[in-house]
Amino acid sequence: MMDKDFIEKHKRDLILVVVLVVALLASAVGVVLYRASIPKHEVVVTSGGAELFRVPLSEEATYGVVDGQAVKFDNPDITLADMGEEAEESKHHINIIRVEDDSVFVRESNCQNQVCVNTGKLSADNYDFPIACLPHNLVITIE
Repeated sequence: MMDKDFIEKHKRDLILVVVLVVALLASAVGVVLYRASIPKHEVVVTSGGAELFRVPLSEEATYGVVDGQAVKFDNPDITLADMGEEAEESKHHINIIRVEDDSVFVRESNCQNQVCVNTGKLSADNYDFPIACLPHNLVITIE
């Protein structure tokens, strides 16, 4: 045990240490609570009103919607050209969707008007307006 003289001599120092430890613990609790309060955004892809898939916005992946069916591509850099003749609009309706850097965008589509490609990226900071491919009946939103 500490003797009384030591405690009396270092009383201010001990109080300062206790205050610093309490402040450090309060800061740690504040950080944990703040992180828990941050909303977890998800990419939601629908076709004809039916949800095809839902993935975290933080995920890094490439998806395709082929004739209204969701496909996760192993090759993140896949293009319509890689699909050959199967990517012709007369054969299939295809949208290649990329989720990266906390954003989502349609990298390629074989639709005629390319509005979905030209819409650009949706992110956690910018998701009020959905990406839509009307010829393929596809809508991409962030919730």
